[in-house]
Order: sequence, then structure tokens, then C-alpha cells
Amino acid sequence: MDTATDGRVDLVFDTWAWIEELDAGPHGAAILALHQAHDVGTPHVVLAELVYLTAHRNPGRLDDMIERVLATSTLLETTQDIALAAGRARAALAHERRGIGLVDCIVLETARAVAAPLVTGDPDLVGLEGVRSVV
Repeated sequence: MDTATDGRVDLVFDTWAWIEELDAGPHGAAILALHQAHDVGTPHVVLAELVYLTAHRNPGRLDDMIERVLATSTLLETTQDIALAAGRARAALAHERRGIGLVDCIVLETARAVAAPLVTGDPDLVGLEGVRSVV
């Protein structure tokens, strides 16, 4: 699919959500149902994480995974504003959420930039404004 930063998506999936769907995890059916009912965005950094994880864990599925993500979601760019907001968010959350990383914050701020809920079950993100928990 194409690349967007203009809010043409209803939901943003993080790496956790994609793995649940692609690997038919415990919450995979719920994620798939959301995916089938909504236009989904995938931040570029999530695609990078998925490529790494799939290449590491199951390299034979790599091409299929990439094809599925690209065919069924819109890639979302990391803009300058998103990068600045992510850095600020990481600094603000560092003490209360020790496990939250910069990639988590980039994904969160990407979802906020396109005004779409971030779908996840990642405990580092659950409970934050703009996050739709699946667990």
C-alpha cells in the first residue's frame, strides 16, 4: 500500500498487534476482526521490527509477512513532528513506565498524529491516551 500521514486510517497497529494477528496468538482473532473492520496504518518502524523478528524467528515466512502487511495496511511515515513528540513522550514516561522504549513512543505518537487509536496489548502502552487495549 501507500504511505500516509494524513489520517486516512481508522486504527494503527503496533508490532504486538501484528504479531498476534500473523501468528494467530491468543488475541489474534480479536485483532483480525478489528483489521477486517477498519483501515489500518502501520508505522515504518513497526515494519522494521516485524522484518527483524520474522527474519530471526521464522525466515521462511518473511516474504509472506511483508506482502501481507503491505497489502493490508497503509505505511505511516515518521515525520519531524512525530520524532520530536516521541522524544518528549519517552522523557516524560521514562520514570513511570520503565519498559517503554523510544520505538514504543514513535509508534504512539504516529497514531496520535493521524488521530487514530493505537491497537496493542503491550503493557508499556496500555492505559495511555489514544491506546486501544486488546487484552
